[in-house]
Amino acid sequence: MTVNYTEKIAKCEEYIAKKQNLISKREKQIAKQSGIIAPMLSQIGLDVPTVYDKETVRNLENANQKFANAKGLCVYQIPVCESLSEALYTISDALESIRNARRDIEDKQKTLQTYRDRVAKEENKDILIQQMPSAFQQFRNDLLTKWDEYDMTWRPFIEELYPRYEHAHHLLSRRIRYVPYDYIDYRLLSEEQKAKRDAVVEANAPAVRLLNSLERKFKPFSHLVPLIGKSDEQIHEDNVVATRNLILELYERVIKITGAITDAEYLHVTNGNDGITINGLVKGEKGTARVESHGCAGYNIVRYYVRTNVYPVH
Repeated sequence: MTVNYTEKIAKCEEYIAKKQNLISKREKQIAKQSGIIAPMLSQIGLDVPTVYDKETVRNLENANQKFANAKGLCVYQIPVCESLSEALYTISDALESIRNARRDIEDKQKTLQTYRDRVAKEENKDILIQQMPSAFQQFRNDLLTKWDEYDMTWRPFIEELYPRYEHAHHLLSRRIRYVPYDYIDYRLLSEEQKAKRDAVVEANAPAVRLLNSLERKFKPFSHLVPLIGKSDEQIHEDNVVATRNLILELYERVIKITGAITDAEYLHVTNGNDGITINGLVKGEKGTARVESHGCAGYNIVRYYVRTNVYPVH
């Protein structure tokens, strides 16, 4: 399955922007409250702080409580102290919100950087493929076309078959009763226990046979299930990644033998009755490699696939 990093990056940036807006709102809230409490602080002989943090708010709360205690009254019995307490609570809550938002932004920025690094890595892969000899690029493009055609052709078939298989499988499974003493070695059962077990097994036999038959018919097509619900664009994106990884793996095996490639004139791609294959010699600074391949398809093969072998030429 293809990971859409562009979409993930956009969501990360949107999340960070929302948190930054939240911080801006909370800072305005603190500024508004600081303007309100300035005259209150002067009434009880406290200086107006220039910066609000947790410690500052705590000190103001304590001073506010001490002022009320000196009067011999509860904070809520002095209007100035009560209003100041409410304002300080609002500021404290805003500071907490800002701290959490900044922490969330920091975590999300790390995730965002990870996604950007992966995008850069994928772009570097594409650049490397563009710099490969033309035979490698042709092999990848031909294989991509064939895989797209295969997946888009078989998708309607599996989308129609799979729901019917699931429904039938569910109905048959419900008809199969639990087999008593199934967890005990048959030889250790008494005659009565064997009779009970054999009776249930015999009763289940028709449903089990139908279920096994259904699964045998579906098994050759089980590899098509991931295509269900995918659009042509999603299928193509998945195959772009798959063919890119395949050609990079082949290229790495070749240059492991040849080093930097100097001549790939004798490396050819054929697209005929035997499918798409890549064969020939590749020369490099360290040596020469022979590439041999043959197509594979059939029962229990996901789709047409090319097996490639790379050998050093001495």
